[in-house]
Amino acid sequence: MEAKAPTVSIIIPVYNVEKFLRKCLTSLVEQTFQDREIIAVNDGSTDHSLDILREFEQKYDFITVIDQKNRGMSKARNRGLSLARGEYICFIDSDDYVSEAFLGKSLAAAKRHQADLVIFDYDFVDETGSRLFQYHAGLEPDRLLTLKTTPELINVSPSSC
Repeated sequence: MEAKAPTVSIIIPVYNVEKFLRKCLTSLVEQTFQDREIIAVNDGSTDHSLDILREFEQKYDFITVIDQKNRGMSKARNRGLSLARGEYICFIDSDDYVSEAFLGKSLAAAKRHQADLVIFDYDFVDETGSRLFQYHAGLEPDRLLTLKTTPELINVSPSSC
């Protein structure tokens, strides 16, 4: 009997990011929202990224690692997408990390507003964690863009997520 499909499939393309990968994976493992799978596609890394991925895969049954020859980020994402079973898809870059409430808040906002796509602001930080700059998706603070027949901004303040 096949296991129940998760609500969210997280797809991570991985290429030579051993310095950042543990923090990325740990931030996804420690999510308060637990109904997820993680599909990490090692895209021909020549460093120890694959070793780190295998370590996490052995420890957590919701992590699947795919190893392939280097074909680029888009092909790695597409490979992960072909295996995803979740109702929702989340792409995370392997040198990124997220807050522990990231998935739960994102999913709640997407469901509440029937959004097809959720885009985030983010902080660009150096290896010490110092903020270098902030990226804004072009939306007003605490707002979500939905596309129905015309774009519309909907308030999704953190307190409402």
